[in-house]
Amino acid sequence: MSPGTRSEDAWLKLYRDLVATHVITADEFWANYAKKPALMNNHVISHKDTSPTKSEKDLKKDIIASTTEYDLTSNTKQNVSSLNLTKVSRYLSGPVPLMDTNDITPEEVAMAANHLKHSVHNWTPNLPNVLSPSSAIVALSDVLPGGSLMKNMDNTHLKDSVPIEIQTEMKQLYCALTELLRHFWCCFPTTSPQLEEKVLSMQSSLKKFEYAKLQPFQEKLVGNCLQPQLCDHMRSLLQAAYKKFSTWQSRLGR
Repeated sequence: MSPGTRSEDAWLKLYRDLVATHVITADEFWANYAKKPALMNNHVISHKDTSPTKSEKDLKKDIIASTTEYDLTSNTKQNVSSLNLTKVSRYLSGPVPLMDTNDITPEEVAMAANHLKHSVHNWTPNLPNVLSPSSAIVALSDVLPGGSLMKNMDNTHLKDSVPIEIQTEMKQLYCALTELLRHFWCCFPTTSPQLEEKVLSMQSSLKKFEYAKLQPFQEKLVGNCLQPQLCDHMRSLLQAAYKKFSTWQSRLGR
């Protein structure tokens, strides 16, 4: 009998054994046959010297296994990267900290701690240009209201020589000026276009304050026979703001 005839007979017998006994359906049988058309021929050729019954049993097992288990196993191969070790000894022994071979003994540590404690305990500040506490208190009392430096040439206090309405107006000017300066200095550093616009606006407001408020007040002091130097401090605050604005513009290249 030729291998082709033997293969066809084996398929017919296998179809009868599997489909007729409801082991698998006809669709599953023919689908398996379409996937592996050479399965029977391979078994027949490889087992041509063995008994037909044994070959058919092996083929039946293969078809049943392929039909019932083909979707339960994964044929995809996982890509596993190989581990290349440059120093096997370090891998086996673990990481070793890099330390100086000259270890410090506990006695040396204690000696260094004692030396540091002694240096801190005997430290004295070297401040040659700083007033002593007593001298600072005396200087502060001289510039406070009622102090020796807060008097005119005739030993009258400034607060007594300036009328109350002038003092009140001066306080209002100080409050307005400090509020404008607070908004001006808060713009720096100018980290956004909004802050740059605010700097320009506050600079204009300071100029208006100087010419609309401070200048008339200083003229009023002269008219009342008072010292115009009372406005010097406010003008120094304005000059500091103008200098900052000029420096800021020069850095921007304007």
